[in-house]
Amino acid sequence: MVERALLPLRCTCTIADEQMNVQISHPVSGRTQRQKKLPLSRIKTVRDIAELVAELREEPVTTRVAKAYYSAA
Repeated sequence: MVERALLPLRCTCTIADEQMNVQISHPVSGRTQRQKKLPLSRIKTVRDIAELVAELREEPVTTRVAKAYYSAA
């Protein structure tokens, strides 16, 4: 859900050691733009996921592709 919500950026979510790691990369170059770790205890409901997506979208975006996508949304 998080990965699709951040398109066109490439987003990879992994879970290990009771933490969720979200890595956001440029869709063409693959260069990591943002990485965020958060405890799984923070994500209990769909609303928690929506708030996480909103938080990730509000962080500075460095690609023109992502800026154009989010301004059109």
